[in-house]
Amino acid sequence: MPSCGLLARTAAGTEFIEMMSPEKGAGFPQCLVINDAAAFEVRNRQYLVIEYIVRDTVEDFYRQYFYLHRDPAGRYIADSELNDAVVWTDPLPASRDSVNAPRAQEGIRRAKGTLLSKAVPGMRFLGREFMSGKSSSFAAFHDKANEKCVFLVDAGAKPATYGHELFAKEDKCESVLASGKLENAGKTYYLALFKGAVRNHLGIVSVAPGNAIAAETSLALAIEKKGTLADLKTAKERLKSSL
Repeated sequence: MPSCGLLARTAAGTEFIEMMSPEKGAGFPQCLVINDAAAFEVRNRQYLVIEYIVRDTVEDFYRQYFYLHRDPAGRYIADSELNDAVVWTDPLPASRDSVNAPRAQEGIRRAKGTLLSKAVPGMRFLGREFMSGKSSSFAAFHDKANEKCVFLVDAGAKPATYGHELFAKEDKCESVLASGKLENAGKTYYLALFKGAVRNHLGIVSVAPGNAIAAETSLALAIEKKGTLADLKTAKERLKSSL
């Protein structure tokens, strides 16, 4: 059955790295094609991501990602932390009848999210709210039992974390409703709309040139005072008009 693997040239010769193959005697899953590849760096470690298309059953086709990192000797080896992670539980569907456009950048985004997913112990990483750009990333974490949230921004040094209380005074964080970002005058604003016991609140964290990170508490509270925040679109429009 179709399988996928990589050949890596090392000082000792050529090394084969298996990516995916069916169990002996099984018909699925099948690795149909290597679709894309890209190099990226996180915390001074060099990575490769390989996107491949998997036929999981007769009818089901998905995109999968395989990761390698470069060790101190310069040899690329399979990265077990990323390959074995279960942060992203929803598979990415692929087309069975047409060409699947390369999407290695999605693999990079998922890798960065996975590496940050344990940054706030005791809280659940919200994968659907994770955003990653060229120089910074945003993540939201939730503690359902204690109704607390933490917002994290990583801009290349040590990630900065901010509790939801900064933006909601003594109110709770029952859930994160939506997140997004806005670029303005060379500055990136990450927004998180979250539900409190009393009303919805807005968290804003900015990244300025030079990767300076700051909680925009006064700005977020001023936007909230303008009226009920029912959706992220309204929050973005108010932020844009305030800058």
